[in-house]
Amino acid sequence: GGFSTYESSTGSVKNVVLKGCKVTGFYNLGGLIGSMSYGKIEDCIIQDTMGSNSSAIMGGLVGITYESENSWIMGCEVNTVISGHNDIGGLVGINRTKIINCRVKINMSRVSAASDRQGAFAGQNYSEISPGPRRSHKYSLLLLFDV
Repeated sequence: GGFSTYESSTGSVKNVVLKGCKVTGFYNLGGLIGSMSYGKIEDCIIQDTMGSNSSAIMGGLVGITYESENSWIMGCEVNTVISGHNDIGGLVGINRTKIINCRVKINMSRVSAASDRQGAFAGQNYSEISPGPRRSHKYSLLLLFDV
């Protein structure tokens, strides 16, 4: 990822802003973190982060998350360009953790070469995506598409 390859602790990543970062590789690519088991991501912003590889799982924020009761992604914003082959999500490529009160802005025509399992929030989703508590400076599940 642009910040860390792997997050496996019970800690958290908070208030990180990445702009103009280019992430490339072969497996589990994310604008912030490639692969996350446990832990929390809160109030992070990813802008114009690019990731591409024909075989990679790719997410604007996290490539892949693993199931954990005490893990979540909350209050994050992503405005990104993503290209790849399978499991591409504006927020997470493959998601198994809670997503709460996040915002994704993506131009779907900019998601290129994605032939299987692509989505604005997640390429594949196995957990809950919800608006969560209102915050004055955040949006609740806002999707903006440039057509």
